[in-house]
Amino acid sequence: MKISTFGSCLSNFTARNLCAEFGWQRLHCLNHNRSDAFRQYFIDRDRPQIPLEHLESMLIPKADMAMTADLFLKNQYDAYLGFHELRHLKQGPDHTFFSDLDSLDIDVILLDNLNDAASLLMYPNDMPGYEDSGLFLNGHFYENEDEISEKFSYRPFLTPAQSIENWLHIIRWLKAKQPYAKIFFLPYHSFTSTNDPERQARIDAFALGIEKHQLQEGFEVIPNLSPPAQYTNGPEDWPHFRPEVYKALAGYIYLRTLNALPQSVRGQEAAVAPVKPQGQAAPVSAEKNDNPYTPLPASSFWRRAVSGRRRTDIDPVVATRFKISDHDQIATAGSCFAQHISNMLVIEGYQYLVTEVEPLTAQAVNESYGMFPARFGNIYSTRQLLQLFRRSLDTTAETACVWQRSDGKFIDGFRPNIQAAGFDTAEGLLMDRQQHLKKARDMFVGSDVFIFTLGLTETWRAKASGLTVPFAPGAVQCIAEEGFEFENLSVHDCINDLGAFVRELHGVNPSVKVILTVSPVPLIATYEPNHVLTSTTYSKSVLRVAAQEICQAFANIDYFPSYEIMTGTQSEPAFFQADLREPTEAGVEYVMKTFKRHYMGQVQSTAARAQGATAPLDLARYQAGLKHIICDEDLLDRL
Repeated sequence: MKISTFGSCLSNFTARNLCAEFGWQRLHCLNHNRSDAFRQYFIDRDRPQIPLEHLESMLIPKADMAMTADLFLKNQYDAYLGFHELRHLKQGPDHTFFSDLDSLDIDVILLDNLNDAASLLMYPNDMPGYEDSGLFLNGHFYENEDEISEKFSYRPFLTPAQSIENWLHIIRWLKAKQPYAKIFFLPYHSFTSTNDPERQARIDAFALGIEKHQLQEGFEVIPNLSPPAQYTNGPEDWPHFRPEVYKALAGYIYLRTLNALPQSVRGQEAAVAPVKPQGQAAPVSAEKNDNPYTPLPASSFWRRAVSGRRRTDIDPVVATRFKISDHDQIATAGSCFAQHISNMLVIEGYQYLVTEVEPLTAQAVNESYGMFPARFGNIYSTRQLLQLFRRSLDTTAETACVWQRSDGKFIDGFRPNIQAAGFDTAEGLLMDRQQHLKKARDMFVGSDVFIFTLGLTETWRAKASGLTVPFAPGAVQCIAEEGFEFENLSVHDCINDLGAFVRELHGVNPSVKVILTVSPVPLIATYEPNHVLTSTTYSKSVLRVAAQEICQAFANIDYFPSYEIMTGTQSEPAFFQADLREPTEAGVEYVMKTFKRHYMGQVQSTAARAQGATAPLDLARYQAGLKHIICDEDLLDRL
């Protein structure tokens, strides 16, 4: 297990024990960086740092403190950040904490807030351009402490609210970089701060406040510490414990990494009562016997949120992470149900992003343009989505999956239903594909909001290239040079695909927001030796879990419950047609009504919005086309 720490000796010493006792590997140690300084300098990057060389020329370390002073100072700068006490791990100027976040897989990230609770930052008194550039300086490390105190001045401690806001920002940033890392937070203890009531109040308020966010933000708060007095160093050394405490914390974290409880449960089980400190009375809590469900909102209870309401009044959306503005460029992709969402966006007059609006090559037929942001057709699986994104960034080797029909025409295996007439030659198909992928890249890079509808887990993969297509060539009566094999994606596959897609998408479009939803449309056919109903349940369950995991891992990803609205026990029979598969207009309307209520506001008229669109969109043609939803999957049942 690989672990990185961010905070103080509390997380640092605990990590040392995890390595010594259980063989873990320490990758980083970010010591003595206060949350506001880290956020300003390394995440938001909206404030300049005082040049390190300027400080080194000014500061005169004491001979016996030179190494410590150097560690504390340099661990606040990019090139050295994260290698406090771990400089032996550095391999050169290009090996940094930030490059590691992008290239390594970290299993556990351990955080603590001692520096927020107890550290004051120093700000220069006469250094133009750096008046608001704070840093952590311990004057006792330097011979010229008096001179330093004249050139710098302290500013107040962070309030608990400020600290919590900064840490949530940092945690979201870390989760975007390392979505599969388990993040533990050690709120600093307060019971040894009885001699400083103000500090004790700050610590206690932070601990209570940060706990409220752990489920929603996807991290775990370790229960606050209150060991017997013999395991502390007393008020004279209030930040530190005896070695046994750090070893115990390491054991606790080790066990939590083995715990199979889902994230929605972790942190909610009753904590073990702390050992009563010697010579002190045990604190009495008026809330000790309260039902923990009592303060929860009505949406948390079936009787109040579902069974006690009319079906048409049930709304499973509790909150959204963001809104869609009338200036956002919105792109959609996914299964055939995604077209209902894009249709609603167009009708409502939003900025529906279409980058491929007309034929770009000689053999392209004016068909299926405007139905999708680019002419990629239905994207049923997470594997297809990730593959399309990567292919759109590198079109140099695009020769795979060219199929030929019995009539001699050629079909693009990646989008077999976008041109019914086919292409006259393979070369013409590849030329059109290359231009299409450039437009798909424009969509990924240019979208402010990307909405993806997850549809299927059952896929077909070319043995030679490993690339995934919507279905096997035989489903469209084509001959393919490559052999194909069936693959039913697992939860792990889908989580990895979506995680990689989101990380890589943010690499080219850092500000894009993503909405995930699961199509309520059942499978039309299954290749598994199962009943199509059980295969549908498996597929939708896998996709729903994958969507949840990704939403917990990334702050700018949200989930919209179209699947739950359409298929839950509260849903109306009128939501599906007689075949029990195709959504009715009433069902689609109810889903879209709920989506609009939570994500969308008022916009200008459709005509006004169309004039401001990035690409011209023939609204009449688009809406006429969407009356007949394009669904490649239907081909599986027509043969």
